[in-house]
Amino acid sequence: MVFTSRDQVGPRRYFNTKNLNAIHNGFNQHALNNKGYYPGLDASGTVVHSTLSEQFAVTLNAGLFEPDTLISPVDTHHEEAVRTGEGYEVTSENHSYAGLSLTEPGGRRDAWSSTGSAEEIVLADRNTGFDSYYAESVWVGEGQGYWRGSVVRNDGSVEFETTHILSTSYAKRESKQSWVWENDNLFEAVGPHDAWLVHD
Repeated sequence: MVFTSRDQVGPRRYFNTKNLNAIHNGFNQHALNNKGYYPGLDASGTVVHSTLSEQFAVTLNAGLFEPDTLISPVDTHHEEAVRTGEGYEVTSENHSYAGLSLTEPGGRRDAWSSTGSAEEIVLADRNTGFDSYYAESVWVGEGQGYWRGSVVRNDGSVEFETTHILSTSYAKRESKQSWVWENDNLFEAVGPHDAWLVHD
């Protein structure tokens, strides 16, 4: 579905920004009692919940945001997280966003914490395309062949980007240099020090 009217797109972007801000704020609240680490990592930085769905569930069950926050205003085929006897069940079918993969140690996992860096992207609208190069999003519709959407940086800023290939600083943590990675594909895993965002 492609929205061309400014009246249609503007409010949806606004509410999408609000959703992503609320999720990131919830992660930061969680980090206050977890040595700075976002949900999914324990206080020593060890992975305890590897999927974004599990990480969302931890934060949701702590009451840090509402279930419908997990759904983009243009991702209409998703439903709210399911309430169970023990809390909320979150799956890739009831959230709209992508977050950093924590499968490998390195700059990516290090960034899954309250670093406050404007050069670390931690959340974004998901990739609905075939792969990391033919990326699409709910903002452009199937078959359009390009991605655009909101990204959340670790300083809390949310920006609507027109490409999924952005400059980040994940490599800096390993190399101790001052340069940033140009052309970092948000949805491609080159190594542990790039911005690989996954939707489970």
